Amino acid sequence: MSAQMNMPLYAHENRPPAVTIEQLIEDYGVLRTLAAFVRAVIRRNRTRGLYAYELSDHVRRDVGLPPEMAHRNYWDLRK
Repeated sequence: MSAQMNMPLYAHENRPPAVTIEQLIEDYGVLRTLAAFVRAVIRRNRTRGLYAYELSDHVRRDVGLPPEMAHRNYWDLRK
């Protein structure tokens, strides 16, 4: 019984996405369905991982990476 209760609301059948979207629109309306879709897209795009070059030397050391090499100044290149 608990397996059925934990199943996603509209995933109980192998239906094409268009049919599922039509069912959601029928149940909740166009605006609510569209708003939920937009929130899901924004939430998905908001989270991203950090790249190694974005980490401070302290965090790089904590995760086992070597500290970032010091960049050369423009004035050093002229010599």
